[in-house]
Amino acid sequence: MVSFLQRKGFANFKHLGIDLKSGTGEFIDNAIENEATDILIGIIREKEGKVSYFCADNGIGMSDKTIPYALAFGGEAEEITEKNIDNVGKYHAGIPITAISFGDVSMLYSKKKGKQWSYSYIDVGELEKTGEIPDAVNCTLPNGIEFLISQGEEKGFFSFNKDSGTIFICNELSNNIISPASFTKDIEGLKYFLGEQYYSILEDGKVKISILVDNADVIIPCESINPLLKDPSLLERYNLNIIAGYKYEKILSVRDIIPSTKVNSFLDIEFSLIQKKNPNDKMASVPGNIILNQNNQGIYLERIWKIFQRALDIGFKKHNTYNGLRAIIKVNGAFDEILGIRLNKSEHQIMTEFYDVLDERLKPVIKHFRKMLDRTKNERGNPPAIIIPDRNPIEPIIIKAPQATEESKVGTPGGTPGGTPGGTPGGTPGGTPGGTPGGTPGGTPGGTPGRPSDGSTIGITGQTMTNNDFIIFAATDKPNITLQDLLSPNIKINRNDNKYLIYNNPINSNMGLTNVELDKWWIDNQFTGSFEDRLIKSMQVHNATQQIKFYNLYKKYVEKKGTVYNALLPEVYLNITTGVSKGSEKQCVDFLLLLPRGRRIIIEVDGIQHYSYKNEEYNLWIASEKKYAADRKFDRAMAFKKYEVYRFSNQELKSEYVEEIVFSFFDGLLN
Repeated sequence: MVSFLQRKGFANFKHLGIDLKSGTGEFIDNAIENEATDILIGIIREKEGKVSYFCADNGIGMSDKTIPYALAFGGEAEEITEKNIDNVGKYHAGIPITAISFGDVSMLYSKKKGKQWSYSYIDVGELEKTGEIPDAVNCTLPNGIEFLISQGEEKGFFSFNKDSGTIFICNELSNNIISPASFTKDIEGLKYFLGEQYYSILEDGKVKISILVDNADVIIPCESINPLLKDPSLLERYNLNIIAGYKYEKILSVRDIIPSTKVNSFLDIEFSLIQKKNPNDKMASVPGNIILNQNNQGIYLERIWKIFQRALDIGFKKHNTYNGLRAIIKVNGAFDEILGIRLNKSEHQIMTEFYDVLDERLKPVIKHFRKMLDRTKNERGNPPAIIIPDRNPIEPIIIKAPQATEESKVGTPGGTPGGTPGGTPGGTPGGTPGGTPGGTPGGTPGGTPGRPSDGSTIGITGQTMTNNDFIIFAATDKPNITLQDLLSPNIKINRNDNKYLIYNNPINSNMGLTNVELDKWWIDNQFTGSFEDRLIKSMQVHNATQQIKFYNLYKKYVEKKGTVYNALLPEVYLNITTGVSKGSEKQCVDFLLLLPRGRRIIIEVDGIQHYSYKNEEYNLWIASEKKYAADRKFDRAMAFKKYEVYRFSNQELKSEYVEEIVFSFFDGLLN
């Protein structure tokens, strides 16, 4: 007899196409199926150009008997139960293939609740001699790994909250997996890959995936990247609109491709139609894997909770006028034979018949979408039903009704496009969405102010308004106000988006004002251009170089922490005094931060002019007690109004350690 797997064949597994992304995906798949909620990936540059790796999860763990079987092909004959059709680890081959691909020696640590840690290992050199995986032995975690995981726990990215878990360790990754020369680029690529692959479970918060770099110098949270680009902040950042969204259910079954199959199931498909706000803009790529304006990049295949394939060829080719179609095809494990999912799950070969049937059924729908995305046609009707012999027509489910583009809006101002004056969307005077002055759109007087159209005013009624209701920010000039009734008093602030912005939505005191709420407000009110650019512009007008640097450092700080954070508002008016210039009395602050539990933070970036005046004759700055006292007076006044005031000097922001200075400040302020 001949052994099925020859000992010298083990090393050949290094050539099965596993890379850093797909190998990490193998460990994450197993972690999720073992009920993990936190997953921490560590990638550490060691001495002599080596790179080490670990993947830790807080799932239910494995017994000491199961650990060596997890490192062996075929699984555990005596204990492992039959996998159901939706499991990803059906073949019991992903971990050993990945371990051998990653490096010559790998270790697997695991523990069940209430038990000790145990471990076994794969050593390719030993395998070639013995062909066996050693039995697991009880142990403690290596000190280095214990330290790195503790750093993840301290910073809130990971927790062994179930007293169980699993850790895979490779102390020296192969150069074809990662090398010091491409280290930063590979880490960035992994972050975006995982954000897209596991977008659905990251989006609903069921699982948290983070990447620890080097000695926990940086821990990067993997953020959900929805292939349909449903994230409002991404749309705003890249100047895009979702003009329509649709879903078709049960459009193809397993038996349509393999009639003899025992297990049948259907697939659904959801479409999102993306268009540039400005037709003259180039269609940008969203970071990572979300690529627009390329052949079929937008058609994704999702199996249960993981993206398995992208850029499916279902007949939607690149074209300048309709390059924004995105779609997700959702299937379950019954489709595995059709998808050709192989041992390591990262490699698969989809049956040609699958493409042919899908393409034929979607042809009329795709043809309609081309017209919708072609600005010259301005098609805004819903797509047709899908017709399948011997079945009822499959009508589209409308996720988002078609939205008219600017060039298609015609008709009398204030009326329905092509309709009568004063009709929707202008509305009956005082009705939806114009609203009673000072009220919620269409609501009662005295509520949150309604959003006016360009050139109109926002009303503030007497005692009902507070700073938390009404924020004037991103100011390049002083706001214009109108006193309508000196006895009430009623104040109107004239809208001028070029000079200042007015945020007038309610603020959740438990959350403060977050980037999500601010992005939603910007999109809902259909401002033109990029919100981020508009904020930067308000600082550039005042030549506030160090202020812009501080703002960018804050963005860098919070974006490492997660997708939701408190918004840092620049150039905010807290006091408006008529008849005086901005410089003669402190009216506008550099930054305002509204934090949870009602905390209101003012941050000032102080140049030399805050404590001295310039002698023009001798071109010298001379210390001024008067200017210094003015700032102290302002700080006291703000403290009485329950603001916290923090000041940074230009000198600090010019320091080579500026990032450490700013980050440590926000660690103390926010944590």
